[in-house]
Amino acid sequence: MMGKKWTKGCVLAAAVTMLLAGVSFAALTPEQVKKVIVQYIAQQERLQGAFAIVDVQGSKGLRWLKRVRILDKVGKSGNYNFGTAVMTDVKTGDLLELDFDVSDVKGDIRVVDIRIRVENGKARYTYDEKSNIVPVQ
Repeated sequence: MMGKKWTKGCVLAAAVTMLLAGVSFAALTPEQVKKVIVQYIAQQERLQGAFAIVDVQGSKGLRWLKRVRILDKVGKSGNYNFGTAVMTDVKTGDLLELDFDVSDVKGDIRVVDIRIRVENGKARYTYDEKSNIVPVQ
């Protein structure tokens, strides 16, 4: 009798610990990933008039972008799902592809990181067969 209570208590404690740690049991669908990216970009455009990102690799500093489209391909890298948005720089006309990392913590789906992957057709990095980021030489 004491053993059953102890086992039930351990299972309950493990479940609560996983929930508090943000462990998600269901994978995000491609539609969920794309939707949160569209919402994130739209919110930034509403607040600022365009989407702003600091180009840390290039010499262009702060770039102001407008969304062209969201690509259909969605992947997973480490603990994050990612999707790609094609955007144009409103000042230079450069065409960029940005990767948006999306997390799901306790059902709170949000963008957690953004990187410029392609600028005017030239890739800055790619992904290997295990979805790890690999710099392009």
